[in-house]
Amino acid sequence: QCQDEGQNPNRAPSTPRIAVVGQAVRSVAFSGVEVTLGRDPEAQLVQAICWSTGSNHSTEARAFESRFARGGQTAEVTLTWNTTGQKTVYCKTRDESRALSGSARATVTVEAPNRSPGSPRITVEGTATSGEPFEFSVRLGTDPDRDQVQALCWSSGSNHSTSANGVVSALVNSGSTASVSLTWRSAG
Repeated sequence: QCQDEGQNPNRAPSTPRIAVVGQAVRSVAFSGVEVTLGRDPEAQLVQAICWSTGSNHSTEARAFESRFARGGQTAEVTLTWNTTGQKTVYCKTRDESRALSGSARATVTVEAPNRSPGSPRITVEGTATSGEPFEFSVRLGTDPDRDQVQALCWSSGSNHSTSANGVVSALVNSGSTASVSLTWRSAG
């Protein structure tokens, strides 16, 4: 390799540091990969180059590239995975002359998205009296993720007339029954 006398070869920047904030959800863009950019010995601007097998940036050749910034600054990296599990993220720092640092790695947990429970069924026995609390049963829908569930109930003309101020039952197991009480101001 030849070089002009008096010029120094471009040296690689230092390896970045990766922090993972939160957990990713399958098929949803995840911006919780924070990369502290390595520093460049010639004080060039640098960028993060990051990838993870199974993501939309699955190889170094198809890596996510951040904007150029000064070494030591933080770059936010966005990746999306199509499968769940523990995923390894690899990042390097690249300077403006394209010199690359060594790789840093971190693990991201990718979870399945939370799915909505089935619709509840309301069972009413008796007649409500205006101005008196009236209790009824709500059989909560089955949650496909087996999460605990709760009822949110409201009725026009009652003390909980909109979903914004609805009464919320205690958390119960999916498919269980919860009791809820509303008070109507007038008959109707």
